[in-house]
Amino acid sequence: MTIEGRITIDALIQDTSGSTDVKIISLAKSDAIGSDSIAAFASGTLADGQTASIDFNAGFRDAAGDVLTFESVTRLLFQWSGGYSRTLGGDTFSVASKDDRVASSDCDEGQPLTIGAGTGTGTYSIVMIGTPI
Repeated sequence: MTIEGRITIDALIQDTSGSTDVKIISLAKSDAIGSDSIAAFASGTLADGQTASIDFNAGFRDAAGDVLTFESVTRLLFQWSGGYSRTLGGDTFSVASKDDRVASSDCDEGQPLTIGAGTGTGTYSIVMIGTPI
């Protein structure tokens, strides 16, 4: 598997509350995903109070149909569509998402990832990027 891509975060906030001075807060970062990485996508639906456990090596396949085997996951993207926040966590990190916002985290994770219990029903999407065995 050879992948190419990027993860970009770009926030620009301007305070234009009537004065001639504009206050700007800017945060921008773009990271390339190297060709030595592998990536997998997982999604599902959780009902009120349910949790989910995501195993990195649960039979994800690349475009050629070959099984992907992660040594570790180094970057995660998490999106939750429910109205209440849900948390994706592992041994070394935790990120939260709600209302279709995408959360990103660098990590060095072993197995497994867990989506915590929460209020309300919604859908989740996870992109896992890491190093192959």
